[in-house]
Amino acid sequence: MNNFLATLLLSTALLNLNSFAKEDHQSFLKISMEVQQELQCEREFQIINKAFKVRSKDFVDCEDAFWADRAMSKVKQISNISPKVNLELLARDSGASFDIGSTIRLPLRLTFSNRWGQVYDSLSLGTDAILYHEYSHAIFGEVIGKKFYPQFKAMAETLSRYKIALQNAYATGNYGNAVKYYENQIKRLQEKMKTHHEIEYYHLSSSYNEFFADLVAVLVTNNANSIFNALYYDEMSDQSYQMIKLRSFEDQSTNYDNRLLNEIHGELALARQFIGKTVLNEIFSIRDEKLANQRKKALLDNVLKAIDNQMTKRIELNDFGISPKKNNEKLIKELKEVLKLEV
Repeated sequence: MNNFLATLLLSTALLNLNSFAKEDHQSFLKISMEVQQELQCEREFQIINKAFKVRSKDFVDCEDAFWADRAMSKVKQISNISPKVNLELLARDSGASFDIGSTIRLPLRLTFSNRWGQVYDSLSLGTDAILYHEYSHAIFGEVIGKKFYPQFKAMAETLSRYKIALQNAYATGNYGNAVKYYENQIKRLQEKMKTHHEIEYYHLSSSYNEFFADLVAVLVTNNANSIFNALYYDEMSDQSYQMIKLRSFEDQSTNYDNRLLNEIHGELALARQFIGKTVLNEIFSIRDEKLANQRKKALLDNVLKAIDNQMTKRIELNDFGISPKKNNEKLIKELKEVLKLEV
């Protein structure tokens, strides 16, 4: 197969799969400036700072925000870090994202579409795993982001604050033309981020970020296929099905010559399957919830340590463009050492 045809097939596969997180790693360029309604809820949230209904026509209320807050609190049980986030809720949409700063955008029902424009709904339980995944990007940013791209991460957090200020300006009558001010600040900062020198470190972390976020979702749900299940729908194409298999932590007999490994969400498929085979079954078999959560927390800490080590080595070697095969092999070797696995 020539390179052009291989690229074309990969591009087609990507277009056919409405991966819920496909915009995560460009989300700082996609901060929208539509008017949103802040949800005024009587009780306080644990994880959420502010919650917004994105579309006025959607049936979204405080109970939906409290459901999301409770869901993210489950992640808190297995993580030493639990950052506060803002939440933008939609009734139905084709994608969820984290804006790198402090805002998660989440549909209560994920939708998928095929090449002919037909739209299908996700399984109702899939949204939980999606939210665990997106919230885990916030955790990853606190650990890896603030070490390897602190200036870039700080600018993303400023963008999130500008967006909240913009919504407040809309809600309070645009006193002193504050809307225009914040719109200009957002556009200026977005342009600055596009060329910031730390962006290459941010992109270097992308496949690790997706690996970590998928792992958190799997640990919270006690299901090695939680992300696979969240992305599955009966009408999906065979290529799309092959792509979401890369998100599974079960053995999928994935080969290193699989061209779909070039997509960041599935790039570390072999590392996922390694963790599933060597660690997850044992953790999932623990009946004592407190002990299980301790093991999960230790695993996540060690995975972040392994990612930190790999990021450090690759930056020192200026090794930014390695193949998926090499990336998987190096991370698996690092995980063996950090987890002290004799395999």
